[in-house]
Amino acid sequence: IEAACYDRVKEILQKRYNLTEDGYRQRFRTCSSEEGENPSMFFVRLKTCLERWMELAKAPQTYEAFRERAISRLKLA
Repeated sequence: IEAACYDRVKEILQKRYNLTEDGYRQRFRTCSSEEGENPSMFFVRLKTCLERWMELAKAPQTYEAFRERAISRLKLA
């Protein structure tokens, strides 16, 4: 019972704070350098968003998986 409650609370909090696959996808796509952030810090933050996006998508951590996910979500004009 505790595990089920934990999982439900976790799911609610993730949705509330946009810590979902789509939330991290959006963060990755709109990520830009913040004031006072050096390029190395920005790279780590961007990489973290990408890794979390792929993890939540249950996608392999490969270039090919990223390429397929990124391209499949492009809006065609």
